[in-house]
Amino acid sequence: MFTKHLKKKISEWVGIDNPSQFKRLNIGIILGLGITVLYSILNLSLPPRDWQVVFRAGALRDFTKVATPYWSLFLSYLPAQFPEETGYIIWTGIGVVLLIATLLYFKSSVVLVFLAYQLHWIIFYGQIDLYVIFGLPLGLWAVDRKHPYILGVALLLLLIKPQYGLLPAIILFFWSSERWKSSLVVIGGVILSFLVWHNWVAVLLSQWQIYRNPSLAAEFHHEQGNTSLHIPLWIGAILSLGVLFLPINGEKKILSLLSISFLISPYSTVYSQLAMLVFPLPKWFYVFAIIPWFVAIIWGPFDHWSWLAVFPLLVFCYTIFPLFQKAKQRKIEKEQKWK
Repeated sequence: MFTKHLKKKISEWVGIDNPSQFKRLNIGIILGLGITVLYSILNLSLPPRDWQVVFRAGALRDFTKVATPYWSLFLSYLPAQFPEETGYIIWTGIGVVLLIATLLYFKSSVVLVFLAYQLHWIIFYGQIDLYVIFGLPLGLWAVDRKHPYILGVALLLLLIKPQYGLLPAIILFFWSSERWKSSLVVIGGVILSFLVWHNWVAVLLSQWQIYRNPSLAAEFHHEQGNTSLHIPLWIGAILSLGVLFLPINGEKKILSLLSISFLISPYSTVYSQLAMLVFPLPKWFYVFAIIPWFVAIIWGPFDHWSWLAVFPLLVFCYTIFPLFQKAKQRKIEKEQKWK
């Protein structure tokens, strides 16, 4: 009974009753359990990391290291009520489930994504990106199925990491036919965060001052594996507006805007690039998921990451490449017509 119900829900989510999807689901469950158990065991003997000092601590009202909008702490509140190790398992387990749902929606390679260095970084440190990334398929699904309130939830998830979630959130919002309903959810989530944590904006802005200090920003870039090309915002704005009018499907528009975000954001981390890897990219793109393992082994996890700025640049070219193919095809047809 439960299996039939689960299959029905998966079919509704991915939009097709395809046996191969259920096979990929089984693979995802096996890999997800494996990776969760592995890092849960490692977590017992490692010093505190992002889960402990940011998201768990923030939910328990220690905001020293919190650098995301505080509604993100609603996600970590329940896991934070458990002992540290148990909370990490719950936090990671939910994130992995959301990742599997994301891969099923986009029909992406489960195995290749689970091999990605970026994913292992997120799980090892207990980062929140798996929750943020889930906002992408959830938002597309909500727009397609006309669920404005669910879209509002997706927007809140994406805006936890505005450095790459803002542009997709904006276009998803304007694609909705009932934007005011989505706005109610977003505004409600923000107001609720103010009721719980009164002056969080001032505290958060003080955390963000690091990006306004050139020497601190340079140190941060070196230490945290920043990959941004720091392309001027005006160029990013022109590219983003251009993408809106391109004759490509909604999924590729979202991917294109993601790639632009990683190119212009002052803070573009290695692990956050998983947001692009969850899309159904050509297989050769996954070299950018595997090579980082060797870089980390040789030089360490926080150095030599600037080269990964090539990845979003290539993704952007990939999203607009069909236009060049169409233009070439039209040229050939025109030449044949005049022969």
